[in-house]
Amino acid sequence: MILLGACQQQEQTQTVSSQQLDTWVLAQGNQVAADAQKTLSGQLKASMSDGGPQQAIRFCNTAARTITDSLSRGHEVSIKRTGLKLRNPQNSPTQIEQAVLEEFQQALNDSTALESKVIHLDHEILFVKPILINNPLCLTCHGAKGTQIGEETVQLLDRLYPNDAAYAFQMGDLRGMWSITFDKQEIEQYLNSTKK
Repeated sequence: MILLGACQQQEQTQTVSSQQLDTWVLAQGNQVAADAQKTLSGQLKASMSDGGPQQAIRFCNTAARTITDSLSRGHEVSIKRTGLKLRNPQNSPTQIEQAVLEEFQQALNDSTALESKVIHLDHEILFVKPILINNPLCLTCHGAKGTQIGEETVQLLDRLYPNDAAYAFQMGDLRGMWSITFDKQEIEQYLNSTKK
């Protein structure tokens, strides 16, 4: 009986393996990123239909962050979009995000497939997923100024984003990435509870 009790106690305090954490975070991260992408894309397309690129830019300027924050609360994570060429300085990458973005860019330069990654931090787990320019519509706000981006739109961008660097992209370019932060302890508790 003592041996049985010791086994049961060990089973209750068993920690979740890194592989289990990675599998769960990859699945959840991809789901959250897909949800965020679908929500923002839908709103962006609606804005584009209502008032063209300028309306879409106004939407991004005033509502995109609010939507992302709302999705963060709904999923109980921290959702962020960041990139190497920023439009909004509030989306600046951390050192870790900068390193990942550079890895993604190098992989793209080397014609290597880009894949989502899981990065373990002290108390958090970071899920990152590349965002590529895969729709010609994106280039009406992120393409070449003066050709793909019309003059009135350029003027609006210059007014709203004086340090804008998120242009001159081409199809297939790395636009940035989703960076989604999970609480490691909460995931471990959840995964342990599902074992019982």
